[in-house]
Amino acid sequence: MKIKKVLSIFLAGCMLAAALTGCGKNETLSESVLVDGNTMISKEPIELSAFMDSSKEGDGQWQLLKEAYKMTNVNVVPTLSKSNTEFNQTFSLMIASGNIPDIVQTYKPSQFCELAMEGAFVALNDYFDTHLVHFKQFLSENPDVKKEITASDGNIYYIPFIPGGDLSQGWFVRQDWLDKLGLKAPTNAEEMYTVLKAMKTQDPNGNGLADEVPYFETEKGANLFPLWGARQSFYVENGEVKYGKLEDEFVPAIKNIIKWYEEGLLDPEIVTRSTNGRDTLLGNNIGGMTNDWFGSTARYNEKLAEAIPGFNFCAFAPPCGIQLSKRPPASGYGWGVSASSEYLNEALLFLDFFFTEEGNRLINYGVEGLHYDMVDGKPTFKAELVAQPNFQKQLTDFGVQVGVGYKQDYEYEKQWLNDIALEGLAMYEEGDWVVEQMSPNLSLKLNSVELEEYNSLYTQVTTYDTEMYQKWILGAEDFDQTYPKFKKEVKKLGYDRLMELMQLAYDRYNGKK
Repeated sequence: MKIKKVLSIFLAGCMLAAALTGCGKNETLSESVLVDGNTMISKEPIELSAFMDSSKEGDGQWQLLKEAYKMTNVNVVPTLSKSNTEFNQTFSLMIASGNIPDIVQTYKPSQFCELAMEGAFVALNDYFDTHLVHFKQFLSENPDVKKEITASDGNIYYIPFIPGGDLSQGWFVRQDWLDKLGLKAPTNAEEMYTVLKAMKTQDPNGNGLADEVPYFETEKGANLFPLWGARQSFYVENGEVKYGKLEDEFVPAIKNIIKWYEEGLLDPEIVTRSTNGRDTLLGNNIGGMTNDWFGSTARYNEKLAEAIPGFNFCAFAPPCGIQLSKRPPASGYGWGVSASSEYLNEALLFLDFFFTEEGNRLINYGVEGLHYDMVDGKPTFKAELVAQPNFQKQLTDFGVQVGVGYKQDYEYEKQWLNDIALEGLAMYEEGDWVVEQMSPNLSLKLNSVELEEYNSLYTQVTTYDTEMYQKWILGAEDFDQTYPKFKKEVKKLGYDRLMELMQLAYDRYNGKK
């Protein structure tokens, strides 16, 4: 039985029970008490249940919630999943059983909002004037976020993580290798080929072996396609949703990428490389160039200073002239409140707490005196903490910057960035390289019937897309021979209708339909 049907049966039972017993949604909820620096939500300590994701071992998220407990008198006790697979499985079982915790985290907003429309989670906008006044104020000042998270029925069902800053990633190259080779950072595809070829054939790491991996990334080569004016997947251009693999520019791009792969200029694991690839390739002194996070990538200069004398990994301007990794106004993950919560009042206020000055500072910086001090009215991380090599891990283990609904303070990141990262970030902020990004939440704009069709078609097309793309890159299929078949097959799988739905969602996102 589908989860939706099980949920419908469960909700019908709840409605009947409420009618017979008089219980159910509390119609006399008090207004927000989070005003004038007061963070206490309840006079007496209460406990709320929550379902949250955690990719970390241990219970680091508990610590931040314990600090929030001291400030609000609301003790949120989470059930933590340790992986995306576990999260999805537990979420599905939770919905099917009807045993929904007071607060629930989500990574799939379209699924979450669809369930909310069936009655599983509350429409948060119903409580903007009473319980979510700080969040409402934030949305009024940031209409782009409101636009991003509004569901197809006009309601808002979850509070998202709202990233700080527009940019987070950029191009990095081993400047010490370039110096040794007498080359400069590439500014176009031809120059990049020259640089990568030299890295592969002229032994810049000096070990006498052709073991260098000139280019690597964790996005399956997506950052390379703009070198030839192409894209790997779906994108928006001049208000039109397009599919990169069927555009004219894709053919020369994929052929060049296949050629580079065959010549050993690209990571042998380019289509499967995990996020720890930097540790392996840079740590072994064989990685030459990538496109990745400014903060964490620049830190390898400190991590590897002793092990690799002269190691110098620097940011440089996009050789393709554009940067694809712009942060969206709001992410696809956050949290909402169960419609069956016995503590609906407190749960809503707890979510709003993180949009107060005190709550936002807690989740961005941790505890004053322990993690930061107030300097000139601004939270400033302790110098001795920032100096530690596991500084970020200490914060995330505590629960700072967990993936729930709040506004990230960009100064959080800038405070621990080293000079190389700050210089690179400033260069990208000043450069006119960011292009329009497709919203990660477009499917929110589709109704339940459209969404079901969209999910089915999207899965069919992208599964086949991924399979063929990997085969082309790895040489398992000849591109010239199989590309005509590929174009026909995606059409059979429903490409045309999928594009109609994506364009419909995009137009609704922009208020056109």
